Amino acid sequence: MSSANNFNNEIILYHRQQANRTLKIRIEESPIISKIDLKSWSSVEEEIPCDIVGVGAAGNSGKKGNKKSKPVKIRFHPEVLKEARKNGQLSEAAKLTAHKLLDQFFGHEWTMDQPKFEDFRHKIVQKLRNVFTSQTGFMVVRDELALITWPLPLDLLLTSSERKNKSASNEVLSQFFTTVKNALRVWVYPYMETKISNLEKQEERSKNGSTGEKGMVQILDLNFDKNGFKKNIVQLEFVGCPLLRDSMQYVHNIELDQENAFIRIYLRTDPSEENFDSLRFLLHGSVRVIGATKNEIKRNTKWYGAAQSLSKN
Repeated sequence: MSSANNFNNEIILYHRQQANRTLKIRIEESPIISKIDLKSWSSVEEEIPCDIVGVGAAGNSGKKGNKKSKPVKIRFHPEVLKEARKNGQLSEAAKLTAHKLLDQFFGHEWTMDQPKFEDFRHKIVQKLRNVFTSQTGFMVVRDELALITWPLPLDLLLTSSERKNKSASNEVLSQFFTTVKNALRVWVYPYMETKISNLEKQEERSKNGSTGEKGMVQILDLNFDKNGFKKNIVQLEFVGCPLLRDSMQYVHNIELDQENAFIRIYLRTDPSEENFDSLRFLLHGSVRVIGATKNEIKRNTKWYGAAQSLSKN
């Protein structure tokens, strides 16, 4: 523990794990504390007699809504405090004594150096990235709507230690869903034209030997945006897929379902594309999470067939 706090009135302790939680230690005088011979005292390293009271009531101090917790006090003899305010060396000796005492009783949980906590929303964004990049999403198309769904398994939202502690896991999950709610944003860029022959893994997908055909590529950004905190989570690349309305024309929706544990993106397709060939998409098209390990999003062929038949009727 450092000696950066003002010794005259109080010492502030900061919780090592919980941001914005503090514990104030009062410095007070008490005639029952032994006094020292100020004339013979000369060493800063010499401990100054003091005691500490209120330690047992400090466990809940600093928590919201706890207004009845008793203050923790370190007490020195009145003459020592009076002289310490005039004598720099004595003041430093009293500080060192108080800090040693606080370190003994509170050092495992509290510190006098304010910790630098990483914004917990960074961890939320990383968990979301894991959801999209480490597992396969499922895409279906019906009428003028494309839906992509990812499950939300607990092993991607909780650490192994959190899963073992039910109380901790419930708190983490509650924080996750509360933070993510109304924070996800979908942005679809205008489509670009490209050649089918240049698409990734085209030789594996093509079954009819066609080359040089033109297809459309669109990029989708999935972002976290809440209370001024903005981060990109993932990018999706749509190749040879139903053309989507870009976000300059339409606001696409996203659903976070806590009860059924999934995230689903609702994308409006471009209504001007009346003759979309679902078979051609199944052969040549792809939707992938850029930079992901399992990056191909599975397509439901039956629903695509239904989409094709519905569009022709």
